[in-house]
Amino acid sequence: MIEAVFFNPDQSRKKWYGLAGVALEAPLGVQSITLKGSDASGRPVTFSAQFEIEARKTNIRVPPEYTDPADEEKARIAREAVLKTEAFKALSAEVLWGDSFLRPVDANIQLTAAFAGTRRVNSSQMQTHRGIGFGAPQGTPIKAMNSVKSDKEQLNKNPQ
Repeated sequence: MIEAVFFNPDQSRKKWYGLAGVALEAPLGVQSITLKGSDASGRPVTFSAQFEIEARKTNIRVPPEYTDPADEEKARIAREAVLKTEAFKALSAEVLWGDSFLRPVDANIQLTAAFAGTRRVNSSQMQTHRGIGFGAPQGTPIKAMNSVKSDKEQLNKNPQ
């Protein structure tokens, strides 16, 4: 499968960064990725690397009042799901973040859910987790992982 990967410069580190993804349905085990392109002078450049995809399973027990929201809340969730689906369809050649990504909580707080892990809530499989989770106590300060550019017009149409 051939997909475009956009690279953006990090002037402070004098490096280029690109973000490539793996299909959630990709088989477990060792996989490889090859990037082909050209440098500033037009010479061909190829980079290959191997990485491992691991299975992670989590079964979370949550009281039903938290897993069966009221109709008003279900309607809000549905509206936001449409916005999120549209946002994930968008690709941009422009970098949308400012610096390197930072950990949102202190280093002593354990990672509890990895990106793309399968979640089970009350023994029912839920959609694949598309974020990361940390086991922080209630009230723990959370930092933004990065600065981003947002679509202010879209946000104004859908206030929180």
